[in-house]
Amino acid sequence: MCVEGCYIIRISMGKRTLYGPANSSPEEGSIFDSVMPRPEDVPSVIPGLQLGRDPYPIQTRQGRLIPGPFYSQLELLLLEEAAGGETLAAVLPLPSLKQLGRITLNEDTGCWELPIYSDLHYGNLSVAGLSIPTNKSAHRTMYKVFYGAESIPDGTFLDHLCENTACCYPRHLEPVVPSLNTLRGRLRTVAGQAALPFDVD
Repeated sequence: MCVEGCYIIRISMGKRTLYGPANSSPEEGSIFDSVMPRPEDVPSVIPGLQLGRDPYPIQTRQGRLIPGPFYSQLELLLLEEAAGGETLAAVLPLPSLKQLGRITLNEDTGCWELPIYSDLHYGNLSVAGLSIPTNKSAHRTMYKVFYGAESIPDGTFLDHLCENTACCYPRHLEPVVPSLNTLRGRLRTVAGQAALPFDVD
């Protein structure tokens, strides 16, 4: 689902398909920009992934704006480029090109999806040089690849803002305390719940 004024077109880029906006301009000054943080504001530890805000985001049922297919596809391509280079791969723990090749882009939401192997509906992924204490969950692994090994505070969960547990796109994830994670999960199950108008500390 796109915010008003967003269109998706297909652009061929090698073996992947790139999705992008056409004949539209982003809405400036959205109320959600001033109230809720944007995932793109958090800098990645990987050079070249500081793209600014996605001008064509999607809006979640919570009212959050998160990167859509065009932006997430571009970041996946840049991550593949970084993983294929010898310089960064020698310094940062990065997935292999083979591992990244297993990721499928959800063309509606921009989610990076991996095959599900666990009862919790999470994909599995391990990266050399990166310690993941909890069962190699792909979303936790990719978050640490993207934002650094210490980026998930102790005692927190990663909330899928996109509501897709198969997603491992770091900008669709947010570290939250367990009570907030539970509250958001309950609110998402309430029929007709269209937005979460407040954030809980």
